[in-house]
Amino acid sequence: DGPAAEANWSTWQESLDDEALDSLVKDLHVSVAPDGSVTVSGIPDWVPVNLRNHLAKVASEAVIKQWQRTVRQRPTPSRDDRRLFTKVARDAVRGYASGPTSRHRQAA
Repeated sequence: DGPAAEANWSTWQESLDDEALDSLVKDLHVSVAPDGSVTVSGIPDWVPVNLRNHLAKVASEAVIKQWQRTVRQRPTPSRDDRRLFTKVARDAVRGYASGPTSRHRQAA
């Protein structure tokens, strides 16, 4: 099986159940470099190609916010901080993917 084909966000989002959400985030991992740049890995192949960058952006934005809070107290994040970064990313992706479509895109 190769990567999933392109998909519409709202259609794809509606197809996710709890098991799919667990699978979506279980291997998600983030790394934060000393300069604050974020690398997101572990988005499954079954996620449509055009939605992977979208989910990576959600994860990285959540991690950057947490990193900014952490770096004020500890310039070099600890091992526990790095684990928290991954947890924050997973929670953000899960929340975004499971949330109601109307929360993300409102008609004008």
